[in-house]
Amino acid sequence: MMHGLRIRNFQSHRDTAIKLDPGVNAIVCSSDQGKSAVLRALLWAISNRPSGMDGMLSHWARNEKGKITEPMSVAVAAASGSVERYRDNDENKYTLTNSTVKEFKAVNKDVPEDIANFFSLTDVNIQAQHDPPFLLSASAGDVAKYFNKMVRLDVIDKVLASAESARREQGKNIKSLEAEKGRLEKELHGYEWIEAAKGLSEKLAAANGKIGDAENIAGILGAAIESYRAERRRIKALPDAAAAGKLIGDIEKAQKDLEAFEIGKKHLGDSVRQWEQKSPHLAVAKHCGQGKKLCSAILHACGELRILTEHASALALAIGEHKTHKRYGVPFDVAEKDRILDGLREARQSLKGLNAELLALGDSVGECERHAEIMGKSWLEIKRLKDAMPDLCPTCGQSMAGAKISCIW
Repeated sequence: MMHGLRIRNFQSHRDTAIKLDPGVNAIVCSSDQGKSAVLRALLWAISNRPSGMDGMLSHWARNEKGKITEPMSVAVAAASGSVERYRDNDENKYTLTNSTVKEFKAVNKDVPEDIANFFSLTDVNIQAQHDPPFLLSASAGDVAKYFNKMVRLDVIDKVLASAESARREQGKNIKSLEAEKGRLEKELHGYEWIEAAKGLSEKLAAANGKIGDAENIAGILGAAIESYRAERRRIKALPDAAAAGKLIGDIEKAQKDLEAFEIGKKHLGDSVRQWEQKSPHLAVAKHCGQGKKLCSAILHACGELRILTEHASALALAIGEHKTHKRYGVPFDVAEKDRILDGLREARQSLKGLNAELLALGDSVGECERHAEIMGKSWLEIKRLKDAMPDLCPTCGQSMAGAKISCIW
């Protein structure tokens, strides 16, 4: 049993509170004062229809620009509690208050089960002002539907209708699946080659494995062949071992001759320095026959010595390069080998000749030293005799100073 209503911002009602008495209640007023709006507000709360706000929201809930500023709500009070239907721009809900307070969202036209149980009303229990007389103008089928709702037989109809709908849907699904099955079976026949392809794939994988092994072996062999070719090219670039051995022997002999030449050069150099220290005697020896010959031989030997010294330096550099090449295994240059060999042969001959001249010069140097000693004694004797001579020549009467040179030579 409902005790009262409170309607806010619903059509012509800004804020209206209605108290209901037990039994029949009649709302009496002049036309267009909101009587039908009270019934529509109650139906909105009970059935959640219509779902929108157009045609229901009061003009008091909008501003001058038509924007909603206040919510619309209908509250129904009963002995068991109260229900408020609430709607604004952000929220659309029911609030049930009995032993507790619960809120439910109003979705589409569905009414939450707890709210439907609170009202225990359907559209069978409600008749509007302009509705036709109850069941008198309805068809037999519509009357049957009303009675079914009253005794809850409509649930059976809904279940049967739902079952029939499900049956038809499943029948469609079965036909669709059978068609799909037939299509897949046809496609499956097109894949019968897969088993044979599987065996071929395994054989192909094995063949690819063998090919990979063969490629690896081929790579190793290719690298070995390239290494072999490189070694052959290196071996071909090496000189003839026999010719290299002979060249090495010649170089070693030339080195011995060079060492002997260095000893002779040192000896000759010492002799030359001794002659330079005895320059007065050497100057005298230049004017005698044997001294002139000896000095010419010495000068020739000195010139040969300078030339051979330069040649010996070049040979020493070549021998050093040969030793370096021999130590690090550098191949001989054939042209360079021939050039060095010819130079060594000429150097050996020159060194042999120089050694012979040095031996001959040794004897000449001894003789020259003896002549120089004699010439020194002669100078002393000349000086003694000069000191003993008178100032004037006894034969011509001239001064002895003017006749000194002509008398001596």
